[in-house]
Amino acid sequence: MYTKLPRELRNMVYEALCPTDELIRLADPVCGPIWAGSEQYHVLDSDYVGNEVAIEAAETYYSRNHFDVDVGILDHFLSAQLPGGLKPYDLISHIRVRSGDEQVYKYIYMDGALDYDGLKLQLEYIRMVSTKLQHLKPLRLMNRLNIEFCVLTVNWWNPGYRFGLPLLTEVHLFNILETLRDTMYELKFASAKVTLTCDSFTDDRDYYDADNGTQEDSEEHDVAMETDEYSMRRDMTNLLALTEERWRKEQVGDSTWAPGKSFLSLLLPTYENDSNDPMVLLFRNNLERRWGTRHLLER
Repeated sequence: MYTKLPRELRNMVYEALCPTDELIRLADPVCGPIWAGSEQYHVLDSDYVGNEVAIEAAETYYSRNHFDVDVGILDHFLSAQLPGGLKPYDLISHIRVRSGDEQVYKYIYMDGALDYDGLKLQLEYIRMVSTKLQHLKPLRLMNRLNIEFCVLTVNWWNPGYRFGLPLLTEVHLFNILETLRDTMYELKFASAKVTLTCDSFTDDRDYYDADNGTQEDSEEHDVAMETDEYSMRRDMTNLLALTEERWRKEQVGDSTWAPGKSFLSLLLPTYENDSNDPMVLLFRNNLERRWGTRHLLER
């Protein structure tokens, strides 16, 4: 194909085979973004079509498609070896990075609070996210990059959650936002288009159900999740309100709020939603100073 067709015609072949209208979602490091048997599989296989064609096809595939990647496998995805020594971070233009630890939320809803193990789990997750985000650094100079940071949480106002503890959910969300903060601003001020959203886990269900949400309650939950009243997804990009000058001052410590100062102190169990509780007031004040709002999950 490389020797028989001019580049213009080869481009037409790549345009027909590589782009897809569907979001390509990745959650398992073992499973790459190209499935064996898919239309793209052979045209991206250098053993099948030759190195030159595979390189050209990879350029179209990664630059034209939208990828949805769990933060835990971000390094595997971005640094995957492609034909010709290319890597996905050289090519991608649209990516959604998902974060949010469902196990932490299970601790919250099953135990009513975060005990030592729950707090340890949350801190380990936050550290993992911080480490994985370092792999986004090669993307800083890509002014054509569109990147969405999607923080997953549980839909605590859904009728299935009869004993929801929204404050602890909000604190965990805040902790993740703090971990994402510097990376989001770095990309934003490097001319990338940065979007911040919040959504619920796709298998969101009532953890208090004895049947684990598999029967009647689960059906009611699914119907409720499809209505606007209980929709969790929301655009939170307006939280990224700092000017570059203000953010730079924050980076060098020439600000009241040094990087990372505000969330580690909040890794504490909070058992009540009492708005006058000192820990709740501390959380609300920190939230307002860091993100310009006193509530992250208002209806």
